[in-house]
Amino acid sequence: MHHHIASFPSFRFYRSELKTGVDTKDRAPAYVHQHMVLPMSFVHCDGRESQQGMSKSNQDEAQAVVKLVQILSAKIPMQEIGVISP
Repeated sequence: MHHHIASFPSFRFYRSELKTGVDTKDRAPAYVHQHMVLPMSFVHCDGRESQQGMSKSNQDEAQAVVKLVQILSAKIPMQEIGVISP
């Protein structure tokens, strides 16, 4: 897990003792697209949320994720791609 992702659970649940499996220096950033620098990128997506009962969805966000994964998959293996969305 990237150390930026692990930092909150490490602090909140593990007294800052959680260790990641790969050292930050071993994760060289790579430019893939104007909105993405790997190993981790935060991408803002404007879109309207819809709600049905307790479930929420955002079609614009889903379409943006599909497009970004397609861009990534042309450069890196699919098994190395992960998506986290609120």
